[in-house]
Amino acid sequence: MTRKTFLSALLASTALLLSVIPANAQGACLSPQQIQSAVASGSILPLNEILARSGIPPNTVLSPVRVCDQGGQPHYQIPVDEGGQARTIILNAITGRP
Repeated sequence: MTRKTFLSALLASTALLLSVIPANAQGACLSPQQIQSAVASGSILPLNEILARSGIPPNTVLSPVRVCDQGGQPHYQIPVDEGGQARTIILNAITGRP
């Protein structure tokens, strides 16, 4: 995939995801149905792929996992149990990066 094609696809995905979020909810979190729709359309990565890319063991993930807008980009907010301590890991839902 060329850089131009990648950037075009990224912009289209971002526009599609933002169209799923109501205009008055920018900065808000997606509902579970909106998350499923965004994953199905390829706008965001599925949670299992995010976990694999970041090396987070699935058995440490607590509920609820959310997808919220941060700086104009969707981000997973993933609560995890680290040795009895809960903490939230925030990763970009499009790239999987922090």
